Amino acid sequence: MLLDELSAVLDRPRFRKHLSEQDAHRFVEMIRELAEVVDDPLEGGDPITSDPDDDFVVALAEAVGADGLISGDLHLTTLRRRGLTVMTPRDLLNALTHDGTRPKRG
Repeated sequence: MLLDELSAVLDRPRFRKHLSEQDAHRFVEMIRELAEVVDDPLEGGDPITSDPDDDFVVALAEAVGADGLISGDLHLTTLRRRGLTVMTPRDLLNALTHDGTRPKRG
């Protein structure tokens, strides 16, 4: 479900200024090849987020024991859940560039 969602999001017209449709499809296929693909979590149960469409992302992260989620989705970035850190892409980049892992220039 997550790979299908990524593909659908990257197909949106607003992303054409950042990457071509062909590059978007290649990116999703690259992730599909490199990632450890697991079964989708079972649906149902108590709501997790204020958007039921986002619940599967949290359920998946928890099912695989992920340390966190990277998302720009407000329903996820405002989520407070024990054992799960949610960061925006900018937060992640800031953390990576301010903790000593900054890529060297030159």
